[in-house]
Amino acid sequence: MAHPQSIVSPTAATTTPVASQASADTQTHSRRNGFIGHPGLIFIGAITLMLLHGSLRLGFTSAIEVDQAEQLVLAQRLQVFYGTRQPPLYTWLAWLLEQPFGPARELASGLKYLLFVAAGTTYWLAARSLGATRREAGLCIVSLVLLYQIVWKMHQGVTHSALLCLASAATLLTIARLRDQHRRRDYLLAACAIVIGMLSKHSYWAFLVALLAAAVADPGLRRRLTAPCSGWLWVPIAGLGVTYLTGLLLLPDPLAVQFRATLGASDATRGFFESRLQGLGSLIQATAGFLSFLLLPMLAAPWLRGAPGTTVDSPLRSAGRQLLFRLNVGLLVLLLGLVLVGGATHFVERWLHAFLLWLPMAWVFTQAQRGRLEAGRALPRLMLALAGLLIAAALTWQAVQDIHGPPACHRCRPLIDHGPLADALAEARLADADLLAGDEHIAANLRLRLPGIAVRVPNYPQLQLPRRADRPCVLVWDLGRGVAPPGALLSLAREWCGEGLTAAVQAVTVPLQRQRARHAGWTRTLAAPFADAAYGFAFARYESLAVPPVAAPRSSPPGGPSASSASTSSDRPDMLEARRERPYQAGADSRMSATMMRTMPIPSERVGTSPNCNQPASRAMTGFAREASEASLAESRSRTKVHSSQPSALPPMAVKAKAQRNSGVQSVAGPGSMTARSTSRGVP
Repeated sequence: MAHPQSIVSPTAATTTPVASQASADTQTHSRRNGFIGHPGLIFIGAITLMLLHGSLRLGFTSAIEVDQAEQLVLAQRLQVFYGTRQPPLYTWLAWLLEQPFGPARELASGLKYLLFVAAGTTYWLAARSLGATRREAGLCIVSLVLLYQIVWKMHQGVTHSALLCLASAATLLTIARLRDQHRRRDYLLAACAIVIGMLSKHSYWAFLVALLAAAVADPGLRRRLTAPCSGWLWVPIAGLGVTYLTGLLLLPDPLAVQFRATLGASDATRGFFESRLQGLGSLIQATAGFLSFLLLPMLAAPWLRGAPGTTVDSPLRSAGRQLLFRLNVGLLVLLLGLVLVGGATHFVERWLHAFLLWLPMAWVFTQAQRGRLEAGRALPRLMLALAGLLIAAALTWQAVQDIHGPPACHRCRPLIDHGPLADALAEARLADADLLAGDEHIAANLRLRLPGIAVRVPNYPQLQLPRRADRPCVLVWDLGRGVAPPGALLSLAREWCGEGLTAAVQAVTVPLQRQRARHAGWTRTLAAPFADAAYGFAFARYESLAVPPVAAPRSSPPGGPSASSASTSSDRPDMLEARRERPYQAGADSRMSATMMRTMPIPSERVGTSPNCNQPASRAMTGFAREASEASLAESRSRTKVHSSQPSALPPMAVKAKAQRNSGVQSVAGPGSMTARSTSRGVP
């Protein structure tokens, strides 16, 4: 009789070798997949890459990025709408982060990179839900890296597009999961993803329409989307969608106007075929620029060695591939509709995330069906090598931009140090003022350094900040756009600070160095033909009076003491030569009369001389004023005589300057820089 332990059941005898063989095959397949089949390694790599880029930008620059400056201005107040330019969700997130920590560059960069990492993770999960293996889902992420707008431009200044990528990937993931999981919470998750997308970017609506049309064409998804439980999906979408669109239509700037301004929609006076051909050309160019580096493996795939292989296509992956095909066809039809029906003539690459983000995934699914993505094939090797090259190039290029500057960057806004300007405002006791800036870059960077100020910009009139009556009203503008404040800035000042504005015309110029101290000889070497060494900024304090503007008095004689005081440092030949070397301040920038920019003495205890101010560049401000021609002075005086009974016809700064001169002004010029402030009798 056999021992009981020696008896082996037939089932165990047959299944054990099979299980062992399956385990061995899995381990072999995992080893052949390499790191691309391990989502954890991809996630760690993405986090490391984002940290490297963020550390470079924060460590070697002192200013905030382009698009993040806009959010730093808008996040001062929580509003339902911030205009029709973009939906409000990203600004809400920025406002939420500011509440416990205050405005900070680290928070702005961290929010963007966190959204991109979440978007990449959701993109991987969406590929898996459509039937892709881990290796194929990893190659979908690699194909994203081959997009120029992802690997390169996302580090330059992206905000709403990061949220759009996350929302669209989450929408596709939750809709695709409804085929197998159709519980109440699955419908609610899909509704939440769609709501986030509606509030992320306007182009999400095109993606949503194309996705729902593609899902309805799928028999399995059509049953889920028309089931009784689907009300948990459709009711929230309809409620929020109608409410949101109604609110957009009620805003002062209509969506149609924004569409025409953004896409360059042609009007009825232009030729039909001319505008459509222009739109198609712009669309093709923008599409090629968006895909750019991915086009190389796309074109090389049919010619690579070892293709095609043999791969068994599962039903789930086949359904996912068909869904992606219909989705991309629908998005292409919508793009062509914008051109042929809407008359759009102008497309930019950064606007196409919602339309082209799913083309790489569809291409990977097609190559997987043809067996070209198996381990050892040439196509995955080409994709990985190209992605590694692009990541290294993008990291190196950003390091060159942030450390060296021009000619690697054009405007080099992140390299502009706004610290001297903030110091000058603080020393002038204006650190908690209501500030009106010429653009969002000045406003955002000053808000980072002076958290007590409230900033407004003419480009964003929908930001409704209350005017603090006990705070001074200060204007700050870029001297590269003119010695006088821009007209839009003056209009906003009248609206926000009051109609009875009298201009304390005195200004302070602060040279803002693009380069760091270690690059003191920057302008004498490589970058001399490309950029100036300093930015000129000015600020002027405006005081609102309860009385109407004072009529302009007679102008002082040309040879008077005030005229002679304006020429103290402007006759220096080196200052005039420096003025001529500034191409952005030539010509019409000197229209402001010398009497308006004269250094006016005030008590020294009310003047702060910033130690960071560059003395020659500050004196150049007086040189700018001195360069006003005699014809310009004569024109200003003749206008004063003709319109003396209508002071509103005069430039407000000229009215205030002459009114102050008539009432008597006491001032003292600060040493080392053209720091000037004035107070008139009876005005606090």
